[in-house]
Amino acid sequence: MAQDPKEEDQAELGMAEITDDSKGGDTDGQEEGVYYVETIGQVWTSKFVLGQLLFNVLASFVGPLGTFYLLFGHLSQGPYEWYSGPLLGVVAGSLAGSPLLIFALMPVGLPEAVEYGWFPRITEKSLQLEAEKQSSWWLLWWLSGGSSPSMMLSILKWKWSTQRNVAMGLVVGIFLVPLALLIARFAFGPTLSMWSLIWFNVVYEVVLCVPVLLLGLLGYALEANLDATLDRMEDQHHPNSVVRLLRRTCASLRMTFSPYY
Repeated sequence: MAQDPKEEDQAELGMAEITDDSKGGDTDGQEEGVYYVETIGQVWTSKFVLGQLLFNVLASFVGPLGTFYLLFGHLSQGPYEWYSGPLLGVVAGSLAGSPLLIFALMPVGLPEAVEYGWFPRITEKSLQLEAEKQSSWWLLWWLSGGSSPSMMLSILKWKWSTQRNVAMGLVVGIFLVPLALLIARFAFGPTLSMWSLIWFNVVYEVVLCVPVLLLGLLGYALEANLDATLDRMEDQHHPNSVVRLLRRTCASLRMTFSPYY
């Protein structure tokens, strides 16, 4: 039995709509180049986060290695006790110093990372839902020394990035500092040679940068914080790429050291 041509056209149109919907399923929640994710794991596996993780792990190895060799190999004399100032100073001071160094210029590259789909945003509601399901919070719990999800959420929502990042570093220290001191005492000590102290401090910096970076970038990915950061960076737009970079750098440093910018 022959089918009415109008019915055939309607059937084809319906199939086309279904096909378009299936293709567009992966783009739900995207808006102006910014895509949304629903889990912490999706934030941490984005291209921007993985690239920053690799870069900062390498930087946390090379930079401290040269710095500590100069400080403890030439400007001071060993051996060093496991409770001495050169060890305790690095262990405690890095909880604030590491977040400052890692994130001082982090916002500079965020506009392009968001534009190219390398860095997502996550809503506060998504984080709360995931906390209720306890899906990825086990890793967040471990990184933060056993802190509760509600405490972590409250810190992640803080507007000033430096306050947020340094607080994350201090929270990480609840777990990491006692562990580092035990390792210094029983694995490297009780008395450390020059190179033992240098390698201990370098390894500590590398290990510390991982949770600090992951937690800090999770704060940047939170929708309200990301919007505020992008607004500051986009205000520095200039057709000349060098001038734009310099203006963004200055704005990023102002954001780091001033809660009112």
